[in-house]
Amino acid sequence: MSSYKAHSLFSIILSFIIFTNPFYLVLSLIGGNLSDFDHEIKNSAILKIMIFGFFLSILLYFIHIPIYFGLILILLGIIFYFSKHRGFTHSIFGITIISFLIFLFILLGILLSKDIISLLNNNPFNIGLDLNLFNMEFITFGGVVSFNFTLILLSILIIILIFLFLNKKLFIPAILLYSIGILIMPVDFSIFNKFIFPLGSKQLLFFLSIFFSILVGGLSHLILDSFTPSGIQLFSPFSKKKYYKKSGTFILASLLLFSIYNIVYNFNFFGIIL
Repeated sequence: MSSYKAHSLFSIILSFIIFTNPFYLVLSLIGGNLSDFDHEIKNSAILKIMIFGFFLSILLYFIHIPIYFGLILILLGIIFYFSKHRGFTHSIFGITIISFLIFLFILLGILLSKDIISLLNNNPFNIGLDLNLFNMEFITFGGVVSFNFTLILLSILIIILIFLFLNKKLFIPAILLYSIGILIMPVDFSIFNKFIFPLGSKQLLFFLSIFFSILVGGLSHLILDSFTPSGIQLFSPFSKKKYYKKSGTFILASLLLFSIYNIVYNFNFFGIIL
């Protein structure tokens, strides 16, 4: 089995122990494929990420939408380009930072969804958007799906991440898995209609789930690579010492204990009650 297939399969299996919604499994799948962007054979993919981020920033600038999305992609490309294989991106510190940047990319889309609608309504072409078109509900066997602009924007961002960070053979399976997650176990985006700080428990739980699902995928990559003869520099850039299967076993055991905690507390992070 090729490297990306093994890492992809293991990231989904490990994530499934913690998260039941296929939506989060897709994020773990993306997270499980991030670390190997430090490899030389990924230089063309890194260039694609940076070019996409550059032109996205320019586009967003001219339509008066914050350019954070593009800048995050450029920053990720820079991190991958200057990382040595099995170094920073294969460390606890590195994968946490990379996972957080991916999380931030998604988070900003949710936070800015209403602002983006407002900006698009004030475009120079006088093309207004009927907000009612983005506030519909339909019933599936998984429950009521709220079809709104937040869901549309989130889907676009997820597809961008799939396109940039997954092997092309995983495009269709990942998109299907995401679609199944939205239809079978829909996320209630009405919780963001009144987005204020401090965050409500449901909002906080949703954001924590996004971040940790990406991070779990990244950690699954470290676990598998720790069982190889090359090992991983688990604490790079602070230490170049290599760690092997004992460390991988410890990370795996920690995640399994975390999943048991979630089962005991009804899949609620840190005791947050829905």
